[in-house]
Amino acid sequence: MKKTLISLVSFFALLVASAGPSLAATLNIDLTNGGLGQAVSNPQQFGIAVCNDSAQTLSTSVPVSVTVGSQSATISTPASITAKNCQYTYINYSQFGMQAGQTYTVAVVIDPRDTVIAHGGEKTTYTVTVPAQTTVAAKVNAGNLTANISTQVTNPLVAAWNWFIGLFKGL
Repeated sequence: MKKTLISLVSFFALLVASAGPSLAATLNIDLTNGGLGQAVSNPQQFGIAVCNDSAQTLSTSVPVSVTVGSQSATISTPASITAKNCQYTYINYSQFGMQAGQTYTVAVVIDPRDTVIAHGGEKTTYTVTVPAQTTVAAKVNAGNLTANISTQVTNPLVAAWNWFIGLFKGL
């Protein structure tokens, strides 16, 4: 009887442990890619915005996969993203061997393995031109210290939606 009870407890413990990632993925959190950004005060890095479009605060970090050419890195969002807000996570251009004045394709995937949200893994690509000046001391013209970034969405529905929203931003 004792052996059967231990076997049942072990079975349920394994069941709960293996369901952990899928239980986490059932949170009612909707994270979206808010784009890339460049802080004028920190031209050595670019930022990846992760937006929490849900009504509840996300209280755990989320993995974000970043790929430039053949180099990839996984970074984490801040530990908390409040409801209806975005948080930037910054990464160095030099980590990917990106050179000043050069243009690169940067692919970003929020929660690539669906560990926190149920519908992660959508890839968005950006074309990024690294700022000509990559030191704060050389900050003569702020216009030269911002990266030129444009979006290329791989999902045609998202691209159509972004185009539609863009029509009304100019009004």
